[in-house]
Amino acid sequence: MANKIMGLLLVFTGLGMVVHFGNFGDSQSLNSIQVPNSSARLYKAWKKDLKALKKKKQLPAGFDSIKEISYTPLSSMAAQWMSHIRVPVSLSHKGKYKLNLEVDHWVEKQKAAAVVHYQLVDIASGNTVWEFGRTYPVRN
Repeated sequence: MANKIMGLLLVFTGLGMVVHFGNFGDSQSLNSIQVPNSSARLYKAWKKDLKALKKKKQLPAGFDSIKEISYTPLSSMAAQWMSHIRVPVSLSHKGKYKLNLEVDHWVEKQKAAAVVHYQLVDIASGNTVWEFGRTYPVRN
């Protein structure tokens, strides 16, 4: 009888620890299994958006003359997403601009999105010539 009680106590203690430390219901966390899936959705949405912006002529002329790209993830989730993809922007060896990107994550209820801030900088002068922000859904 004592062994049964001890066994049940261990099971309930284990379940309690899983619930307490497992972040169940925490909308700020994503399962590590979901990160590659979220990264793929981010990349697809980002690439599609840039294509549409280019078609509508909403990107600056310098966007076709980007020599280098740097990005700064502003959260650990953004860093995880970015570690699984490349920025969907073509580089030009003769480019005159640097594209600085800041990537953050945004979560509300069960929805998550990547927030990307673009900054196009003239390499010769160091001046910012264009800034832009977009939000890309990664989980509905």
